[in-house]
Amino acid sequence: MDLLLESKKANKAAYVDLVDKYFPVFYKAAKIYLYDEEDIVSVLQTDLEKTYSEIVNCKTEKSFVMWALKYIIPDSMALQKRNAKQKKKPGNTRALNDNPFTINDLLKTMPDEFKSIGFLYYYVDLLPEEISKILKISDSTVINVLESHRVEFYELVKHKEAEMYNERVKKQ
Repeated sequence: MDLLLESKKANKAAYVDLVDKYFPVFYKAAKIYLYDEEDIVSVLQTDLEKTYSEIVNCKTEKSFVMWALKYIIPDSMALQKRNAKQKKKPGNTRALNDNPFTINDLLKTMPDEFKSIGFLYYYVDLLPEEISKILKISDSTVINVLESHRVEFYELVKHKEAEMYNERVKKQ
């Protein structure tokens, strides 16, 4: 069954299945910016309701993912800024030193300008042109940010892997 086609016919069950298929991507995108589970759920619920109301304009499943992320990432960033202004403390967080580490854990430690671009490039596996459409920035900006932070991100991954290896050696 083509979930997108069925969703366009106002089949809510098909839309739920479509969202479930890509929910880990949506969740991780929001989690880069938000620490509190309630905030993540709130952003996802609101934004996925928006995408359902406009799904007739969507052409492919890949464009559905990109389209949903166009809502989720900016709304997550905005809520993060509001939380920072209100000095809201992070809720259910996992320390960066807990194993195993994930791309999201590493992205949280990177500068804000790299978080969304790095997530979309390394996790969702989008091209710079697709990322620029989602984030509404130029292709050259995406490429420049990737280039300027690539070494820093690589060093962070390398450091974390070495740290985990040393911990395993100590335990043996």
